[in-house]
Amino acid sequence: MKKLFTYFLFLLMAFSFTLKAQTDEGYKFTITKQLPATSVKNQAGTETCYTFSAISMIESELLRTGKGEYDLSEMFMVRNFYIEKAERYMRFHGLVAFPTGGEANNTFDYFAKVGLVPEEAYPGLNYGSPMHNHGELHTVLEGFVQSITEKGKKSSTMWKKGIEALLNTWLGDYPVNFTYKGKSYTPQSFAKELELNPDDYILVTSFTHKPLYQKSILDMPDNWDMSSAYNVAFDDLERIIDYSIENGYTLVWSSDLGGGQAISSEGIYVVPQQDCSRMKREEIAPLFKNIIPEKTITPEIRQKAYDSFQTTDDHAMHLLGIAKDQNGNKFYYVKNSWGAGGKYNGYLYVSVPFIRLSTTSLLLNKHGVPKDILQKLGIE
Repeated sequence: MKKLFTYFLFLLMAFSFTLKAQTDEGYKFTITKQLPATSVKNQAGTETCYTFSAISMIESELLRTGKGEYDLSEMFMVRNFYIEKAERYMRFHGLVAFPTGGEANNTFDYFAKVGLVPEEAYPGLNYGSPMHNHGELHTVLEGFVQSITEKGKKSSTMWKKGIEALLNTWLGDYPVNFTYKGKSYTPQSFAKELELNPDDYILVTSFTHKPLYQKSILDMPDNWDMSSAYNVAFDDLERIIDYSIENGYTLVWSSDLGGGQAISSEGIYVVPQQDCSRMKREEIAPLFKNIIPEKTITPEIRQKAYDSFQTTDDHAMHLLGIAKDQNGNKFYYVKNSWGAGGKYNGYLYVSVPFIRLSTTSLLLNKHGVPKDILQKLGIE
């Protein structure tokens, strides 16, 4: 009997050790589908994630279409956006915001208008720093447009040249002509050679306060040019992402990484069943030693988070893969724009509940949308 007891005690200890080893190992991911992408960039001290993510997506599209690897300029787009934002601010006599942010589709809209340039033709670092930092630039630009829209003032016809002069000073002169790989280009001729059609890319969202399968203004604070998005059913968001990735098309994923119901640690984003909203960072990190049970997200929960401002257009990233953890739970593999550091070298793993809760919009090639959804949207 004593030997039998000792044997069972040994088994119990072995089982406990094995269980502890399993639960304390943290998340282990296996990527099941990954599409090609260029190197991770760093937006640094700017709020230009919407441009970095869209440019990254364009670079992946060029890889997909066989054009090769390109490093395109984000700051060329940002410069054009600032001119347009200033124009809008002036036309509304200063009664609208002069934001630092934007939406991912802005890059495709302006790619059609002004073209594209390679990074070497317009790095946008004319202020003596190796890293982007627009704190000073935005302060100067905002102060300028505010000063010439003060009540009772009549602005001169020179304000646009003033904005351009400030952008020339901080970002560099506009690249009217440039040479790339021994060939002379304009931004428009360079974009034309890439053979991408900006009209092939659409913005999609899902909220219950908008009519389904129709296009309407995306109600987000950073949507400064009042861009519209197609509103699809709740379950369509995940379907679109999966179909797009499986068919070779990456997406720009706009989301709120800091939503009240979600938590993160070292590049992993989940929505736990338990309320962690009042927990400190040092209390959250140990939770990730185990696989965290996640909340089931419904359209009602998603809409409530949006209506209560828990979900805003906080950050845009480049979604290009699907993964699973050691328990088989599906995650999405996301390229960020905060540099190539961290546990996953600049990438994130995002759970399905997090996607369902916090997605504000998706930007993708229309060929990455399931055909039945395209039909409902009236897109050919």
